[in-house]
Amino acid sequence: MSASTDQPAPPGAPDRHLWRPRGAVFLAVSVAALAVGAFAELLLPPHRASALICPPALPVLLAAQAGFLLLLYPLLAARDPGGSLGPGRVLAAGAGEHALWLAASVPLYVVAAWLSDATACDVVRGVLYLAGVAAASWSLAAWAASGRAGALTAVTLVGGAAAVAAPVAWYLLVELADAPPSAGWLPAAAPVTFAFSLAGRSARWLPAPLWAWLLWPAAAVVLALARLTAGGSRGRRPERP
Repeated sequence: MSASTDQPAPPGAPDRHLWRPRGAVFLAVSVAALAVGAFAELLLPPHRASALICPPALPVLLAAQAGFLLLLYPLLAARDPGGSLGPGRVLAAGAGEHALWLAASVPLYVVAAWLSDATACDVVRGVLYLAGVAAASWSLAAWAASGRAGALTAVTLVGGAAAVAAPVAWYLLVELADAPPSAGWLPAAAPVTFAFSLAGRSARWLPAPLWAWLLWPAAAVVLALARLTAGGSRGRRPERP
């Protein structure tokens, strides 16, 4: 390994390692979601396709990115050896990565907003919500990369419950039974369904209800504090020679 790879970047220099292969995965998922949203009528039943006024490109894009952040990002970050250096580094790297991904996604947001007849307000509202979800994903990544026994399994279950199980539960409640009013919190608490709904036309710049937005930064703080309190890794599997 070369010396230039081992030496840290000088103070103030950009981290050239912030763009990792998982950034390409994020963009691939985003492009695929944009394509699905742009041609949703090819996948939907005729009665649902005929009800579409505009292609749901922006809702599907935001929903896919929210699902990626909670389900895939922590698992991909767990494969990063740098995560074992400490939760602070994982959190900082996650914030830097998300800023780069956001910048790379701007053209996708522009196209999706145009296809969905959305405004800049709708895009900003969705991006702000994704920032809160991303904060939770960074904390989950810190746990996944900790090497502690059972941490990766627990992170997978949490991400899967939030990104997959909650939307499926809401779909079953709506399609197979009359969803009771008491279950109205479920689509707002599930990032995929809430991100999808935020792309609708609205004059609000901030996601509403606010509790659904603040839920994920609050979860990020709790998870990060728990990770810092837990200290070094325990039960780490021995590395192969």
